[in-house]
Amino acid sequence: MRVIDAGPNGGHRPPFEVDGGLRVPPSDVPARVEAIAAGLAAVPGLRFTDVELIDPAVLSPLHDPGYVAFLRDTCAERAAVREPALYPSVFPYRSGQHARTPKARIGEYCFDTYTPLLAGTFDAALRMASAAVGAAEAVAAGE
Repeated sequence: MRVIDAGPNGGHRPPFEVDGGLRVPPSDVPARVEAIAAGLAAVPGLRFTDVELIDPAVLSPLHDPGYVAFLRDTCAERAAVREPALYPSVFPYRSGQHARTPKARIGEYCFDTYTPLLAGTFDAALRMASAAVGAAEAVAAGE
């Protein structure tokens, strides 16, 4: 599956991850997708097709609509600020606890410091979800 390019969005290219308080090279990068595609290309009988971007509402049965809105809105905000990567550093510690400050808001849906949010994170996630939906539809159709 290949998702039809949604156009330039800055992409999801984290400058680093935070592990144990240290900056480390990121693992969630476009090259990871390319490596997976290269591995899948070696599977006999598998073919790649283009798929359309799905409506984010399709994600609601799998993800809390509040999470989808948070991710979309936070990534859009990243496009407008000078500090492009947002790293979670404050996390709720009680079930059902909600963030009261913007800094804590990112930790409400995150559970580690490994993957920051960037301007293109939501678009990258939506493209991957679109590929998953397209693949599931192809399998269900017997393709």
